[in-house]
Amino acid sequence: MDRPNVLLIVLDCVRADRLPPTTNRENTTPSIDSFSMDSTIFSNATTVAPWTLPSHGSMFTGLYSSEHGAVSLERRRIRPDVKTLAEILSDAGYETVAVCQNDSVVSIGKTTGLDRGFSTFYGTDEIIATSVHRRLCNVHGLKTLLNIYSTFLLNRHLTELSISLIKKTLKKSHEKDEKPLFMFVNLLNAHFPYEDGVPSKRSLRRLLETVRRARSHTVPAPIQRQLKQLATKNEFTEQEFAKLRQEYNECVQFMDEQLGELFNFMRNHQIIDKTLIIITADHGENIGDHGLLGHDLSVHDSLLRVPLIIRYPKKFPTNTTVSRQVEIRRIFHTIVDVVLGSGVGDYLRTDPSLLNEAQHPGDAEDYVYGEYFPSRRELSILEEYGARLGDQDIKDSTRFVRDKSFKYVESGTSLGTLYSTKNEDMPIDRVENAEQYDSLNDRLQTWKNQLHAPAGDEADKTVFDEKEDKILTERLQALGYN
Repeated sequence: MDRPNVLLIVLDCVRADRLPPTTNRENTTPSIDSFSMDSTIFSNATTVAPWTLPSHGSMFTGLYSSEHGAVSLERRRIRPDVKTLAEILSDAGYETVAVCQNDSVVSIGKTTGLDRGFSTFYGTDEIIATSVHRRLCNVHGLKTLLNIYSTFLLNRHLTELSISLIKKTLKKSHEKDEKPLFMFVNLLNAHFPYEDGVPSKRSLRRLLETVRRARSHTVPAPIQRQLKQLATKNEFTEQEFAKLRQEYNECVQFMDEQLGELFNFMRNHQIIDKTLIIITADHGENIGDHGLLGHDLSVHDSLLRVPLIIRYPKKFPTNTTVSRQVEIRRIFHTIVDVVLGSGVGDYLRTDPSLLNEAQHPGDAEDYVYGEYFPSRRELSILEEYGARLGDQDIKDSTRFVRDKSFKYVESGTSLGTLYSTKNEDMPIDRVENAEQYDSLNDRLQTWKNQLHAPAGDEADKTVFDEKEDKILTERLQALGYN
């Protein structure tokens, strides 16, 4: 069997309305627009969790977050008994490489288990070190110097280094032609605060300020304001949100330029048609939407709706848009199906591949599900910033089901709330809309009962050593979490 390379590109925090098929984007992503003409676009793709860790966990395992176990800052490691996509492909003879900019202690890496199965894992420090010498990243004390180098002195942006590393890896694999390649890429440009990372004349002052904050665990000013906005919903003016949206768009545009270079390289080296390429996001972003900033304490569509573009002409039709709702956790099943050619195998959740929707699009009714577990630490810090959480605010475990017209949201033990997908700020009267309310409530309860969650105390157990807990505490303090 002639097995394709697999390139999974996750554009962290990129909303669905910034990429195709949305047309009113002021030509900010011409490279991805061109790429999508040879692809299948899923115009109603959703994440099953609105932040990085559980969403990636679902893409890597095909499971919902309460099934794979990495659900919150407090419960942040995937179950050891569940195989990841990288482990499955490694067992199938693939070389497995990650180029990951979001490798924090609560995101994608060793401490959460999402590095399992990758024979080579390039985190931020390793990406930077490739511009010097990869082995230097293990020298004692050098990581701190590399971070300073990256932030203030680097003449090339981290994403430029990432794309260069991806091209080198693809070319080497193509020339050796020994093993097919699975490469996971996470680009973090669109994460708040929205900065392009280009050095400026203020570099020295910023360097001194960063060192001072690191020593005192002072919360950076942009993060302080973000937390105040989450707590009070009145920290930013509309003019400031408009500026943030422009900065966000510029970050997306920069990633598009870099990906355009990558796609041209793959075409020039006859790699692109031999590769299953998937472009998606782990979640979206609130930029003033619903009075929020970032991707905390929300299950609004501004976070749940994400882009999903798949290119592999041997299997997926070109210039095709699929309008059915689909969950991006099924990326797992799709890659396994295309690579192994024998369905999804004997895994906990054997959902169909997205090939079904791509090859046989239809208008049948469909539903998507998901969940969000807010951190106790997060809620406590918001209280310190003056939060007065109301009945419609998320302050407990939350699950949702969505069809194309309505979303039903259930938090804690409270009665669920019904919203129109056209206006998520105003709950719909459940008596006047009893049919929709009861139908989605029944579907959510059925879905909850079918979850393959860990049994007993295993669901609440996260094992970290003293060093890992210390690192986590320091990084959370730097972000304002006590």
